[in-house]
Amino acid sequence: MTQNSTQKMSSKTRARVGRVVVLGATGSVGATTMDVLRQSRDSLRVAGLAARRARSEFADLVCEFAPDLVSVGTAADAARLRTLCKKAGMKNPPEIVSGVDGLCRVASMPGADRVVNVLGGSAGLRPSLAALEAGKTLLTANKESLVAAGELIMDTARRRHADILPLDSEHSAIFQCLRGENPATVRRVILTASGGPFLRRKSLRGITPAQALKHPRWIMGPKVTVDSATLMNKGLEIIEAARLFGLRSDQVHVVIHPQSVVHSMVEFCDGSIIAQLGAPDMRTPVAYALHYPQRAFTGGEKWLSLSALSNLTFEEPDTERFPCMELARAALEQGGALPAALSAADEIAVQAFADEKIAFTDIPLIIEAALENARNRDAGVPASLEHVLAADAAARRAARRAVRALTR
Repeated sequence: MTQNSTQKMSSKTRARVGRVVVLGATGSVGATTMDVLRQSRDSLRVAGLAARRARSEFADLVCEFAPDLVSVGTAADAARLRTLCKKAGMKNPPEIVSGVDGLCRVASMPGADRVVNVLGGSAGLRPSLAALEAGKTLLTANKESLVAAGELIMDTARRRHADILPLDSEHSAIFQCLRGENPATVRRVILTASGGPFLRRKSLRGITPAQALKHPRWIMGPKVTVDSATLMNKGLEIIEAARLFGLRSDQVHVVIHPQSVVHSMVEFCDGSIIAQLGAPDMRTPVAYALHYPQRAFTGGEKWLSLSALSNLTFEEPDTERFPCMELARAALEQGGALPAALSAADEIAVQAFADEKIAFTDIPLIIEAALENARNRDAGVPASLEHVLAADAAARRAARRAVRALTR
């Protein structure tokens, strides 16, 4: 968000929220977003939708919400979606576009008030920039974009007087805790982490992708679930928090909180700590961002019973067993192209693990190799989309080389 977002939103976003675009409508957070919108028809209308594939569930959403513009991955997907909508009896199908250009067109479509970006990985970068360039309010759970191109995204938001609202539960919690506060009085923010499925496991050897995908608290997409298991997800969130709230690395702290009830906290200069609590349900941060600056009852909330909580525990993360988080912090502190390299290499490493090419414990080794390559290149802070994409591509090549070296 822009510098004054925690104190005062622009008059544009104070107005009644009308038209919403959702990018990544069929993913885990996308499905939650669509459900919140389903329960908010009196105040929110879906203007545009995007998904990677033209599957039947996406066609169902198109028929249900009747958006004006829809984007899918390829021209073949577009043709398939038209067929599916026709078979479903949709009398006035929307315009259907495809590819990256189509995605950016939906993200910047005229008349839309808010753009929800819940795309996974680097695919969310271009549409985030397109939405901000068009002056939209960006609601984002696409942390990789803020990691890889944080300076570019925040500069674009400031230049175009566009606002960014976080959808991740941790950053939504920080945003809520900061509401009405002076940012200069913040001593630090405290991100909470569940610890993932292997928090108490003594050995990390022999872990399978299926085991890594069994998160104890949250239902998420496969990439972010593996990132949660390695604690890289929290590393990416450290960088994201620094970008969104204008913080130094040493102002972003992490604690392990297995109950996932306290979503994050803010500590102020007078010693006060304000925390945001709630059930582990993405509906809450999604609804908060969609209806901001108001709160809204959407009919599907999970209520937290404080009397049923026997204890809440907090502990320091074990960065020796889970080194990914500190790799991310180092990338933030050293700056330049390292955050972009970190994000790209993590995507390659996680996919290699999912494909059973490398071990779970090899993931940080792949990322470290790509970071070292980026240090040697010394490309500086990416000042444009082209520079970000070049850093991303170089890191992917380095990560693939590291994967091949480990699988010989």
